[in-house]
Amino acid sequence: MKKLFLMLLCFSLVLFQVLVFAQDKITVDQILNNYIKAIGGKEALEKIISRTATGTYEISPAGIKADLELYAKSPNSLLLKVKVSKSQIIQRAFNGKDGWAQELQGDIRTIEGTELELLKSKADFYKALHLKDLYPQLKFLEKKQIEITGKAKTEKKQVYVLESKKENSPTERFYFDVESSLLLRNDIDTEIPKAVKKEGSPLFESQKAVVPIEVYFEDYKEIDGVKIPLITRQSIDENNIIIRLNKVEHNKPIADSLFNQPEK
Repeated sequence: MKKLFLMLLCFSLVLFQVLVFAQDKITVDQILNNYIKAIGGKEALEKIISRTATGTYEISPAGIKADLELYAKSPNSLLLKVKVSKSQIIQRAFNGKDGWAQELQGDIRTIEGTELELLKSKADFYKALHLKDLYPQLKFLEKKQIEITGKAKTEKKQVYVLESKKENSPTERFYFDVESSLLLRNDIDTEIPKAVKKEGSPLFESQKAVVPIEVYFEDYKEIDGVKIPLITRQSIDENNIIIRLNKVEHNKPIADSLFNQPEK
């Protein structure tokens, strides 16, 4: 009788562990569906067809603070304009087909390669609804704890981590809050132009290099039924970029021509 009791007890413990594991297991589809619900749901997202925003763009340790304008239009047009001064403007844009950039010196270049793939995915107006299509190889990586630095304090958050590895595209990882289902962080290993000093010369030349980027999404606010992060922090190489949106408007008319590359 004692032996039988011990056997049943061991079996019960094993069964309990299996049930706990099954409850904790979550699929990519569940994580993505919970995220869509958390930011307002499919119906609310699809009611919005354009977005304009203004705010500030800060780069440290360079000490640069500039005015920012953002224009986005369904299905996949995007323009980010940073006004450093009256004569110095940085721009990144995608018009649904081609991408282009205007650098601080005023030079305009065509965006190509993995940099273009990254810009294209960012320009998808309904990216939250299309994550499974944009990242067909998206897989569940792990459940872990990360630190998020907010306005007042640093918090520890439990997150689900999804990862995408695709040929000719940047490797990306997405961190979704276990409690709120909101996207808190996006890591990107992408190829971007970097200024590299020429050997034996005081001059610099532009070379492409794979650079890890960490992007944090903070201060989610509901606007027209959809939750939007008003603060985005980016850690790129040795620079930290903070984008703060102070005004966001939806469904204002935006001309398609705004996203086209200017003639040189």
